[in-house]
Amino acid sequence: MQIKNSTKILFFILITSGFIRILLSDYGTYYNDLAAFSLWSLDLIRYGFNNFYSVAESDYLPGYLYILWFVGKVFYFLNAHGFPISTELAYKMPSILADLANGYLIFLIARKFASIKKSLIVASFYLFNPVLLANSTLWGQNDSFVATFILLSYYLLLISRYSLAFLILG
Repeated sequence: MQIKNSTKILFFILITSGFIRILLSDYGTYYNDLAAFSLWSLDLIRYGFNNFYSVAESDYLPGYLYILWFVGKVFYFLNAHGFPISTELAYKMPSILADLANGYLIFLIARKFASIKKSLIVASFYLFNPVLLANSTLWGQNDSFVATFILLSYYLLLISRYSLAFLILG
């Protein structure tokens, strides 16, 4: 398989997987977590990071809260300017994008050990895995977001970018 065709195939797989995730994003939501994410996002926007833990009941460390702050800013900006998006899609989008990034990173990692065809198959198994679709796209959990940093760090180790790998993992 030629490199040019594999890039097109990988792009098609990623786009298809992303489209499926966006279509499914309004279904199967675990609303307790969605409510917490949207409330934390609003609290971060209202009170800032310095006062967040004094006004919010959150058991999350600051890392993902930066993402929620950004999602909230984009969500409220778009809705205020006539581009309404659902709360479900907005707060599931980081996990959806992380799944796509993970699929790409899995392809890159597999490519170090296997043929292009096998690497595309492995990435497809990840991207179309019903368990992952249920976890991030339906439930709205952010486990895949954490996995992105682990996979990126591993890939950077494979290409001998040790300092960057350790920085990303940290």
